Amino acid sequence: MNKKIRIALFALSLAISFSCGDVVKTTYGNRNLYIFFNDAPKEREYLMVLEIRSEKRKFSYEFSENPKLNMLFEYNSNSETLKFGFDEYKAVKGSEIMIEEISGLPFKKYDLTEPIIDGTGPILFNSEYGVLAIGNVLAPDFVYLPHNGELKTANLIREKLHQ
Repeated sequence: MNKKIRIALFALSLAISFSCGDVVKTTYGNRNLYIFFNDAPKEREYLMVLEIRSEKRKFSYEFSENPKLNMLFEYNSNSETLKFGFDEYKAVKGSEIMIEEISGLPFKKYDLTEPIIDGTGPILFNSEYGVLAIGNVLAPDFVYLPHNGELKTANLIREKLHQ
């Protein structure tokens, strides 16, 4: 192969790598969602997809049986904010909760930056595992765990969510 062709191929490969965006890593994990409404919790299986881009992490929770029930969270490590839907959340100082069997990092409580009466929250989250739990005054509480059949653990996490 002559020198001009090698240079052209090298330039082309650089152009392609820069045009592909800045996705550094994509990982997948199973999450079992426990939905607490009244006293009879439901359980659903979700696929968690994590895309890591420079200072942002996207956590997508996908429910194959009904894509309308998918949830997307975006975490910005520079501002330490979490976005869910149109709302932005900030970590509550001193709210760290360690659950070593789930993650080596502590989970923090995130509250709405602009609180509203019927707003979602708090959210228990860390940048390694993603969302652990979501509280809501007017809707069910959610707990995402890595395995099914962990109702006892889900109940304990739900209690910590509301402390």
